[in-house]
Amino acid sequence: MSNNGFCFPGAHISLRVYGHEFLAQRCLVQLSLGHPFQRIATSSTKPKPAPVKLYSRSGQESLHLWSSLKLVMTSKSDITAVPHSVILPLADEREVFSFQVSDLTKFTLEFSLYPTFGSKVIGRAVILPSTFMDIRYHKGFVAPLLDTQLKTIGEVSFEVSCIRPFEKAQLEIGGRVETYWKSKVTPSTQSQDHAHSFQHRPLSISTSSPATRPSATSTSAAKEPALVTASSLSGEYVDVVVQVTKDRVPVAYPDYNLPVPGFDIGVANVTYDQFEQLAQTTNRQFSPPSSAQTAAEWFTTISNSLVSLESLLAAVPADIGLNVQLKYVRAGDSKRYKVGKSEEVNEFVDPILHRIYEAGRTSPGRKIIFSSFDPTVCTALNWKQPNCE
Repeated sequence: MSNNGFCFPGAHISLRVYGHEFLAQRCLVQLSLGHPFQRIATSSTKPKPAPVKLYSRSGQESLHLWSSLKLVMTSKSDITAVPHSVILPLADEREVFSFQVSDLTKFTLEFSLYPTFGSKVIGRAVILPSTFMDIRYHKGFVAPLLDTQLKTIGEVSFEVSCIRPFEKAQLEIGGRVETYWKSKVTPSTQSQDHAHSFQHRPLSISTSSPATRPSATSTSAAKEPALVTASSLSGEYVDVVVQVTKDRVPVAYPDYNLPVPGFDIGVANVTYDQFEQLAQTTNRQFSPPSSAQTAAEWFTTISNSLVSLESLLAAVPADIGLNVQLKYVRAGDSKRYKVGKSEEVNEFVDPILHRIYEAGRTSPGRKIIFSSFDPTVCTALNWKQPNCE
């Protein structure tokens, strides 16, 4: 199996790192200043809160009295970690700052506010380890800023998410899961250059993932090598949208709402047993066709079925690749479609990776593309396992 973890989170850039570092023992704590992700999830029209708010004696915000400020974020549990320093106001409110933490019970985060040019501390906030112990989704916090006389002079707001290591990752080279660089073919002639040969580009039979859908136009063919390295991803691929049930079983289902007339129910609202019962009552049980030979035929069969990822991996021939698109339902999607939101990102991604690795024992050589339109899911896929680009 060749795992090629390309992630397509909307307009975000694909995560592509050769020989990249992954989480073996540490947790990845990601921090964003202000509340950009919560505001996006809830589609709030309220004015966005400033990452740093300073109080004046009159009770009005006095941040405008400074031409600019500098905020330094330091991990006190790891003295070797390089602090993050940003100039306020922020140039990009969606910027994410990362800390690798070996022990969350000892992770203390310190915010220090300085003038842009100067070393005198204006205010400081300390975030204790208990804050990070049970982080669910993107969790928002507001911490008081204290001056040198321990008076509250303002506040700093931020959001935190945590990516935990995946325990089932396969590290051995030459094992049942090939790393990206091992399966990459270096072309020797122009005719063998798959990255420039239109007929060899990956086939993604997709109605919901335009980022990987092939097109007959020369413009698309020219742009494709910038998106994926086709020399490693050549062949046929079936686009499979995967979600996770309430009891954490990965299933293939493309829509937000399950086919239950009169009820707003999503995959995250039901257990796998209920999912199977629904497949029976709606006559959408998975029945592998004996005559299916192409990715298009398999896509038609899968899209008309309610099936577990485990059963799907066992049925689809290993010579047909899969674009496993992880459909993550956030709070905003949950509210819009009136369905349950997905599990916390670690509890969502880990069962899917587990099924993929287990399937590698019986179906070696299959090519897998991981994709998602959610940036946190992409980060989790990239950091939880070493077998991706």
